[in-house]
Amino acid sequence: MSEEAQLAAVVRYDTGDTPAQTADEQIRRFKMILSEMDELQDELNKVRRIGEIVKNWKTRIDAFDNCV
Repeated sequence: MSEEAQLAAVVRYDTGDTPAQTADEQIRRFKMILSEMDELQDELNKVRRIGEIVKNWKTRIDAFDNCV
């Protein structure tokens, strides 16, 4: 028996949950994790965009320095 299946069996036994209740809880947790991953992806996209802005400004400043 796989470790995950054993864990699910123990959780089901300990809490008295039916397999459907256990599955519903796991689905809820999975959806929560996906939501958190989406939030993290949004934050990473913001950081990436800030990096692009910084590179753009650096290029402008370097070009300005070369003109002066």
